[in-house]
Amino acid sequence: MANKHGEVKSKELVISREEDEVYAIVVKNYGNGRSEVRCNDGKTRMLFIPRRFRGRNRHDNMVNPGTIILVGLRSWEVRPANKMEKCDLIYVYDEAEVIRLKKHKIPIYWKLLNNEGGCPEFDDLGFTIEDGEDVAFNFDEI
Repeated sequence: MANKHGEVKSKELVISREEDEVYAIVVKNYGNGRSEVRCNDGKTRMLFIPRRFRGRNRHDNMVNPGTIILVGLRSWEVRPANKMEKCDLIYVYDEAEVIRLKKHKIPIYWKLLNNEGGCPEFDDLGFTIEDGEDVAFNFDEI
């Protein structure tokens, strides 16, 4: 980002420094500060978004499906076997930071995070797209 004098300053790249911090991609938003994420270790977890990432001034850290994020695992938490693991949002990466992560050769399984991990594809409206599926709408019935 540039200041008023035209000097370009790039902010420091936030990387995972603890063993309980992993990279993830947002798969689905549930609302009320919760989302489903697929983590770098191949597990799907429930993400809890703290207040500082929600609300009015969140233009720099939008958490939408397809966003690469850094999450903190709740390894201390005791949970029933039938419940999904939980994690907390630490940092939201923008497109330029994702490119910098790829250049620094940080051990992230990009194929697992991207669509090759079995996540359904979403169109612009959030509907899933299956291969070979044709959808016909009859607007007269609506």
